[in-house]
Amino acid sequence: MAQKRLATYYGELNVGFGRDGDPSKTQSFKMLFDTGSCEFWIPSYDCQTKRCLSHNRYSISNTFKTYNNAKMSIQYLSGKVQGDMCMETIGLGDLIIKDQVIGIAKEVEIPLLDEVIWDGILGLAYPNKNLVSKGIAPIFDNIINQDLLHKRGEKNQFSYYLGIDRGAIIFGGADMRFKQNINEEFKWSPITEKNYWTITLIDIKKYKNHPQPEQDDDMVTGALCPYGCKSIVDTGTYLIYGPSDQLQVTH
Repeated sequence: MAQKRLATYYGELNVGFGRDGDPSKTQSFKMLFDTGSCEFWIPSYDCQTKRCLSHNRYSISNTFKTYNNAKMSIQYLSGKVQGDMCMETIGLGDLIIKDQVIGIAKEVEIPLLDEVIWDGILGLAYPNKNLVSKGIAPIFDNIINQDLLHKRGEKNQFSYYLGIDRGAIIFGGADMRFKQNINEEFKWSPITEKNYWTITLIDIKKYKNHPQPEQDDDMVTGALCPYGCKSIVDTGTYLIYGPSDQLQVTH
């Protein structure tokens, strides 16, 4: 159980502001910010299972709108969720995103939810074919479409920092306070496929003495990913995925 909690990082957002922006009717949810999926869902008040009752659940707010009577059905490796879709106003930090389509889960068949603190999943990947066919934009696409970051002089970017004892997600650019040393240079890796956040790894440093190497000469390069690896950065876990034939670890 402890290992599963360490494997996920969550943050908070608000759902359901008053029509004039009044936050008095806001509902707060702890969310898994997941670059490995694009859907956005939270548990519904109508879900009465023990699993749902242990989490914050959504009830209709002042800013609720129906969305074409659309239904939600999402299949993850860890299980599935089903329910209705609606439009809501989302408070993400100091960003207010109006008319965001979200899923309200009436059935949550994800056993992992019994052991984690977060209530739902906010997807940050590129939209999949199912969302495109329904005319649904993921939340970051809506942030761009509503010009929320440009209006305050920031970039249409988000960045993620995952540390051993803390983490952060930043909308509008990258916060370099997390650098390990003052001379560390920020480097860009181009997106190679617009589905998941897919990048190419050039090299992976592998420590000869694991898990506590003490010197730089304790590392070897070129042993893994020798020709560049297509890799997926997945913040829903603590992993970066790559092809198994190039990432075999030998001892």
